[in-house]
Amino acid sequence: MRIVVGVDGSAHSKAAIQAVLNHPWPDGSEIRLISVIRTLDTVIPAAELFFDTRGGAALGDIYQEAKRQLEIMAADLGHIVKNCHWSADVRLGDIAEGLMVVAEEFLADLIVVGSHGRSGIARIFLGSVSEALVTHAPCPVMVIKHKENEDPANAKADFKRILVALDDSYFSGVAMHWIAARQWAEGAQFCLLHVANHDLVETPEQTKARHGEHETPAQHKAAIHAAGMFALKARAKYLAERMGHERFTCKVVEGKPSAAIIDMSEKWDADLIVMGSHGHESKALLILGSTTREVTAQAQCSVEVVRVPHSLVHSGHHHDHHKEEEHEREREEHTQIIDPAPRPDSRPHVPPGGLF
Repeated sequence: MRIVVGVDGSAHSKAAIQAVLNHPWPDGSEIRLISVIRTLDTVIPAAELFFDTRGGAALGDIYQEAKRQLEIMAADLGHIVKNCHWSADVRLGDIAEGLMVVAEEFLADLIVVGSHGRSGIARIFLGSVSEALVTHAPCPVMVIKHKENEDPANAKADFKRILVALDDSYFSGVAMHWIAARQWAEGAQFCLLHVANHDLVETPEQTKARHGEHETPAQHKAAIHAAGMFALKARAKYLAERMGHERFTCKVVEGKPSAAIIDMSEKWDADLIVMGSHGHESKALLILGSTTREVTAQAQCSVEVVRVPHSLVHSGHHHDHHKEEEHEREREEHTQIIDPAPRPDSRPHVPPGGLF
């Protein structure tokens, strides 16, 4: 596994490093520490950025010193986590873009960055980095949350309570495969969550089917919950078979997806929220994209957004026919575990409503 870790010397950056140290990684994993030096003429109070308003010679000195310090850090961390290979790199330019470029070059499986939990102008500016990564990164992104008054050294040993927000989409299917393939802390508990969003507008076909069978709003609501729970239990079985344990809880709740996910993460005392996201501009999936961004920005615990690789997304441009067929098979593989629940003949089939 290949992991890119954003480093800037701040407390939330140290929290991200601590999270990487605490998490179990497969033997031989490659972890690359990255610092991005950004030159700005206007000083903005953002701790995660290196600022330089001087000339090129001075910037070169900063670059060399930053690289030296980062290489020392990588060597020290290599003595702590010996089953992984640690390296360091420094880039110039925009932070989010720099991390994504490295992730592309490094063929990274995951980007890990820290989050400060600030408010005001600084939060808006800093939040744009994680939002850009969540939206455009070529791989999954883990945002480690760190409160200003917390010591990164006191971070939890590892993620023991993982809330997995799921809907009936292909992107949640990708998240399922990602979770099953990952290593997790011993004894980790998983809560699979589906949010039934009854505010979504029905299609004409759904409305006709419901009224045609004289289904009441209460029956419709119950059908949505039943279908959502059926899908979650199928996913829990899928994970249990591949992860070798059955530490899964299934929950179906109502409300706006982002608010419901955040609320459940606090009630369940989650250490980490995992959710799928397409990360690409798509009119049909704007709500899904906004949900991941809102949860990432507002959740108190850490968030991991599982991005769909660009190679698996149909961009609308011309593709090789054989590649198209291969992508279609991959999409079917990711969604094959969420077949709709069998329903009694007395009730019309209603697909799960809402997102997540």
